[in-house]
Amino acid sequence: MTAPILCCGEALIDLVPERPDAPALIPRPGGAALTCAIALARLGQPVALVAGVSTDHSGARLVRALEADNVRTDLLIRSDLPSTLAHVHLSDGDATYSFHDTATAGRAVTPVDVPKLPAASALVFGGISLARLPSAETFVRLAETAEVRGPVLLDPNIRPALIDDAAAYRATLARAVVAADIVKLSEEDLEWLGTSPQALLDLGPSLVLLTRGAEGVMAIEAAGQFTVRAPVAQVVDTVGAGDTFVAGFLAGRSEGMDLCSSLAFATTAASLSTVRVGADPPYLSAVRRAM
Repeated sequence: MTAPILCCGEALIDLVPERPDAPALIPRPGGAALTCAIALARLGQPVALVAGVSTDHSGARLVRALEADNVRTDLLIRSDLPSTLAHVHLSDGDATYSFHDTATAGRAVTPVDVPKLPAASALVFGGISLARLPSAETFVRLAETAEVRGPVLLDPNIRPALIDDAAAYRATLARAVVAADIVKLSEEDLEWLGTSPQALLDLGPSLVLLTRGAEGVMAIEAAGQFTVRAPVAQVVDTVGAGDTFVAGFLAGRSEGMDLCSSLAFATTAASLSTVRVGADPPYLSAVRRAM
């Protein structure tokens, strides 16, 4: 059996406006780890989600969404605490978020709750699971100790609305960068961190991927850097685009693509995800047609 890619972090419900100017909100499965896991499965990769998920109605909805796309759910950590809710605010297609994340199933995950994990072909972690204890310690420690045959990829996906203690959060992210082989981050993430791609490389990763929206992605290695442009898209919203990019990149590498081809595949997948409401990653057939 092929070793799965492990997506580690949060699974939550996004409350997405039906239209940018509409008061009606549509509940959609979301969260960085869950969206990345579904995107990987739709791209034909074996994948499992490691996340705290509630036994409430919203948690059951999340599990059904994962099972519908053949994401392994046997590593979920279930509890009767409530599900995290993210209220999505859209402006010209760009998303910002406010959260309901007090004493939730995802946030409450501790290191002793994590089940024995299988050997992984890659590991993805980050997102809001790193913003608050105890989940932050849980997922950083997992990245530091898990048996991984391939790369460990960190996507900080920084959400300032969730940060209670900026100094503690920066310390957590520094540990996370050291544990990672690849760091993917947005220009907004880089600005909040007040750092540079080279400074991140100096902490140990071999590759930094800086996503720049419609401008594409810049790949930075010790040997140099280059940019892959993003396809033109009629953007509805950007919810889940970064997570879909991560999935596309890892899927490309898993299928033997070189770095440039993997980035082109990833930017195409991410672009396709922006033309639909909410986190709704494309299937492999759609990405291939668009390439």
